[in-house]
Amino acid sequence: MSDTANTGTEASAEGTAPAPTAEDLAAQLEEWKGHARKHEDKAKANAKAATELAELKRSSMSDAEKAAADLAAGSQALTDAVTRAETAEAALIRYKIAVDLELSKEDVTVLDGVQGDEKTLRALAERLAGRKSPAPKPTPTQGRTTGGTPSAKDSFVEALDGLFN
Repeated sequence: MSDTANTGTEASAEGTAPAPTAEDLAAQLEEWKGHARKHEDKAKANAKAATELAELKRSSMSDAEKAAADLAAGSQALTDAVTRAETAEAALIRYKIAVDLELSKEDVTVLDGVQGDEKTLRALAERLAGRKSPAPKPTPTQGRTTGGTPSAKDSFVEALDGLFN
């Protein structure tokens, strides 16, 4: 071995690459930032060119073609809105049923995966609700010590009390 220590900038005896220095890493970072900025500028230019092309195409259309394009765009927007509204309404129905029947989160997840009308969803939800174990009924006398037969503890305390008094 040599008397000098390996500083990390030299290659080791096994032939591995030297560890990069902070300056090397900073230079690489700046290089990659430059590439990123260049690609961002190209993307902005492409977006602007796409907008200009769409405007050019629209300006070359006849009034009937413009109206047809507007109608198609409006029709698509309406279809999308109706789909979203139907999805929201179905979710609302599922959640109302889940709340009415006090379903667990897991059962609500099962309902989320089911497509169908309210009658079908309610039937499945009722089946799921019937599957869960009922809560135990509280015992009215639970915890009460007044009246009734004395417990073994109470009898023992009374016996001891009689001995010392």
